[in-house]
Amino acid sequence: MKIFMSTLLILFMITILIFISKKYKTYPQTLLIILSQVIITQVSYWQFGLVEDEKTYHNTGIMLMGSLNSGQGFQNFGVYPGKESFTYILGTIYYLVGPLPIAGIIVNIFFMSLIPSILAASCNNFDLPQAAKATAWVFTFTPSIVFWVPA
Repeated sequence: MKIFMSTLLILFMITILIFISKKYKTYPQTLLIILSQVIITQVSYWQFGLVEDEKTYHNTGIMLMGSLNSGQGFQNFGVYPGKESFTYILGTIYYLVGPLPIAGIIVNIFFMSLIPSILAASCNNFDLPQAAKATAWVFTFTPSIVFWVPA
C-alpha cells in the first residue's frame, strides 16, 4: 500500500508540474530544475546523508505522522505559518507513504520545480511576457539558488 501511495504521489506531482509548466511556457526550465535537483540531491544524500536542518524536519515529520496515526491530527502540534509549515506537508506525506527521507526530498524537488512557473506567472501579471521567460531562465541557471541542495 505504501509503495502504491508513493507511486501515486509522484505521478500526481509530475502531472501538476507538466500542466503548470505548459500553461506558463516554462516546460524546459522546469525539466532542467528537476534534473539538476535530482542529481544534486542524490549525490548529496548518498555522500552526506541528512544534514542538521533536514534531520530536524524529518524528526518533526515523524512526530506529526505519529500524531495523525494516533488520531490526534494536526491540533496542538505547534507548527506556525512560514517555512515551518513544510513540516505539516512532510508529516502528511509520511502518514501516506511512511517515514522515508526520500519522500521529503521529492516534495522539495516538486516545490523547487514550481518556481520557474511562479516567476513567469508573476511577470505575466505585470504584463511583462519577455521578462517572464528571462526570469524563469535566470532562476534555472543561478547557481546560488539551483545548488541550494534540498537533501
